[in-house]
Amino acid sequence: MIRRFLLSATALVPLLTVPARAEPVTLLDLLTVDRLANMGGQIVINALRGVAEVTYAHMDIRPLDGRMILTGLEVSPYEEPNCTITLDRAVITTAPLDQIAYGALDIDILGFEMGDGCLSERDRGDLAEIGITEMVLDRGQIRLEYDYASSGLTLDILADTAGLAELRAHVDFSYFAVNFDREEPVADLAYAEIEVTDQGYWQVISAEIPPMLLLPEVVVPQLVDELLPRYVDPDQAPAPAPTPEAPSDGKGDEESPTPAPLNSPEDEAAFAFIEASAATFARFAANPGTLRLEFAPAAPVRLNEDLLDEFGPFVAALSPMLFTDADRPDSRITADEAAEIQTWIEGGDVEFGDADLMRYAHAFLTGIGAPRDPGLAMELLTPLLETGNPDALDMALGTLDALDPAFAYQIARDAAAQGDRLAFAHLDRLEAELPLLDMLDLQEEDGGDLTLAGDETGRDLRQMAQAALSGLGAPRRYSDAYFYALLALASGDAGAALIVDELEAMGDRMSDADATQWAETLAAIHDRANTVWFASPASE
Repeated sequence: MIRRFLLSATALVPLLTVPARAEPVTLLDLLTVDRLANMGGQIVINALRGVAEVTYAHMDIRPLDGRMILTGLEVSPYEEPNCTITLDRAVITTAPLDQIAYGALDIDILGFEMGDGCLSERDRGDLAEIGITEMVLDRGQIRLEYDYASSGLTLDILADTAGLAELRAHVDFSYFAVNFDREEPVADLAYAEIEVTDQGYWQVISAEIPPMLLLPEVVVPQLVDELLPRYVDPDQAPAPAPTPEAPSDGKGDEESPTPAPLNSPEDEAAFAFIEASAATFARFAANPGTLRLEFAPAAPVRLNEDLLDEFGPFVAALSPMLFTDADRPDSRITADEAAEIQTWIEGGDVEFGDADLMRYAHAFLTGIGAPRDPGLAMELLTPLLETGNPDALDMALGTLDALDPAFAYQIARDAAAQGDRLAFAHLDRLEAELPLLDMLDLQEEDGGDLTLAGDETGRDLRQMAQAALSGLGAPRRYSDAYFYALLALASGDAGAALIVDELEAMGDRMSDADATQWAETLAAIHDRANTVWFASPASE
């Protein structure tokens, strides 16, 4: 039986050794962007092997998708064989190459470790003094997003090491650029937050801190002396020198002179921040958890050296606040509130004030306080947008890219019609994302009959056409613009010809199908203009 099995196996050998038919591969098949990028990555790795022992498990580079993955990296310099650097996984993501509206860079690292042999004995001793005995990062992430149109920049940082702490930071610059003449950044800070969550590190370093330094009554005077040297404590201020009395006129209506304030408003704000922060840190020390520093200026602040020179103006401008989890207001939407929101959506007998709608919308829009749902947030904001609520408009305009393009276009169009220039700046971009017929239908939803009083001059008609064409200060509606421009031109206003030409030339930038539809739309409006023009008394 064994012999029969061996014979059968021997008979199968020729079949197993016949090579599979190879598919022909051309040079063009090999010269793909992804393959060339991976070859470039391998060349870089080989170059690094000239100075260190480098191995990895997997590498995948896809430039068109804006993504690179590297796993199982291990590096050990030849000159320092006791130094080993390992990395479990690194993912680098950028904005796709076909995306030209913004730039993005996301570096996500898992399982980074640097061996003791990579540091000198002195460096290891310095780190040990602050409680760090291992150079380990369980998770690290840096994300940058830059909007080319507004020059806005957002930065997010995350660093997490189990057993020590988690650090998270978010910075929002409304404008960020570089001044080449002065070789310095130009940065307008709109908001920033830094959050540290203790995971055991406080227990390590708190033993080295004298307990007295955690008492607000001890640390506040020290910080004031260091940061606010000109601050005068009202309780310890010397008595003001007597002011010579002015001669009395006998009527008894003389006013006492008002004493000058001891401190500037900036220093008073800074003192209040130091005092509140010391109390907050004392609560954190007693019950370690999350400590959060927030900068929320009323308007974006241009960061410069003058602002950083003195603590008082710095605090007054950036409005910092330090608080713990216990200090943070609970913004969660309760089950009862969620039920009321559902009843309101269904048209039930529930009324919400403007403040309630803003709070609910903010929670669903940001995902803080309720599961993120931009569509529901916009539904809650709709009544406020219809009444022109400026706060609701600002909230909606900040999330246009997260909305359905048609809904986003409606919001921007309505806001621009009320004179909002930020919304006006988005109209052309949003129109490009919509099919032509859908865009025209949206413009016509609030349209009315094209009626005239009969006494409009050519200039009046041209201004009406220009307003409808631009959409700033009046609803953008191309049908109205073409109608009024035709009549203005017929009335002898030569400037209206530019509007007519612009609208008719729009078809040159469209696809064939859209251009045909656009020509039919203009023809219908032209017929309407002819009817109105030849029916007017001036044409008789």
